[in-house]
Amino acid sequence: PMQKRLKLYALYKQALEGDAPEAAPSWAQIIELAKHAAWSAVRGLPADTARLRYVDAVDEISGGTWRSHPAAILAGEASASTGDGDLGAAAGPLSGRVSISSTPPIQPPAG
Repeated sequence: PMQKRLKLYALYKQALEGDAPEAAPSWAQIIELAKHAAWSAVRGLPADTARLRYVDAVDEISGGTWRSHPAAILAGEASASTGDGDLGAAAGPLSGRVSISSTPPIQPPAG
């Protein structure tokens, strides 16, 4: 549904680019206006929190199967973080579940 797509868009943009610009698109650009409104709704949300909420949204849309997908496990998304990079209270209900910022990059096999 469109609302879920807009939520994913807003969290993605917030995580990568920060707050939406103040100036909204014109009413003639209805799709861009809807995207801007969704992004503006998460204004002020820290990038790490936006990333966590994006992962939770994808997991919810996938019916809870995303975190058990091999790609998520390889990327470290399936395990909770309690070390550096954990958001603590800043993440609210997401705290301690997943920390993307502390996930080390995947290295190719030596060979």
